[in-house]
Amino acid sequence: MTDKDPTAALHLQLEVEDELCRIYWKERRRILTAAHKARWFERRVLKADMLVGMRSIVAARDRSPSRLARLSNQLKNHHSEFTTITAFMASRSSDSPATDWPSDANVSPSNDGRITQALQKSETRFMKLVEKAGWLKVHIPTRDIITGLTAVLAFEPYPASTWSQLKQKRNRRAARSRGNDVRRKVLLGGFVVAQCRYKPDLHQAVASDIKDYLSEHPRPHIAERNIAALAGFLADPHDGGVSDKNQDTAPDQARARNHRQILLGTWVLARKDDNLAIAKLIEEELEGFLAESPVKVSPAMFQDLLN
Repeated sequence: MTDKDPTAALHLQLEVEDELCRIYWKERRRILTAAHKARWFERRVLKADMLVGMRSIVAARDRSPSRLARLSNQLKNHHSEFTTITAFMASRSSDSPATDWPSDANVSPSNDGRITQALQKSETRFMKLVEKAGWLKVHIPTRDIITGLTAVLAFEPYPASTWSQLKQKRNRRAARSRGNDVRRKVLLGGFVVAQCRYKPDLHQAVASDIKDYLSEHPRPHIAERNIAALAGFLADPHDGGVSDKNQDTAPDQARARNHRQILLGTWVLARKDDNLAIAKLIEEELEGFLAESPVKVSPAMFQDLLN
């Protein structure tokens, strides 16, 4: 057909190329998903060990030829420069689907570039070795991929990969940020409690607004629970909030107190620009309260409020 009808041969070649691209991206996603389930990219595995492990997965049982193998063999007859599937796909990078692989979802903007780049580099290296080990020539069930890669990782305590290390750093920073946010709200809640105990007029001015704010929670049952947690304080600023001190243990009381203060601190942050009473209180009293606090406080934690 090629000698008699060059146009038809070209159309056939283009159809084979398009089909190969479609099958490759589908297979790539399946293989990478399996590798992530095996937590493969969390470890830095030596290239030699990777190849040995991958080839052992292929040789573990008889494998039927893959659709990719048949298409690549067919394409070699029409494409004189065709070498490997991964090399061919690299030349067709513009054909990559926009949602090929969600390399690392929910990452912080400051680390998104480095984390994504590290993972993409590992995935590209992995896919090159996948073809070199013969995975694309045969069909390997997903469960065999996960089991085989998990076995390779269990062979030796490989060190954490760059991608894993970057994620751990990001998670530690996020944990510190969450911890600082909680401490900030607890201190602000304690500030409100202290001020309301010594200023009955202030308590009377803000109690209804606190209740209204808590009732705005999108989940009614949580709104009711939060209002119940602050019911004692809303009725009396001197109320400790513990219904039965003989039954509640000290840790329970501490958790309940922190919960109430977090709710109040959240209200402060939400209303600081709208509620004149709390805005005036922050301006006049917060800096002195923090200075006298027995808890060590970083000024940067409240810089937005103090300024």
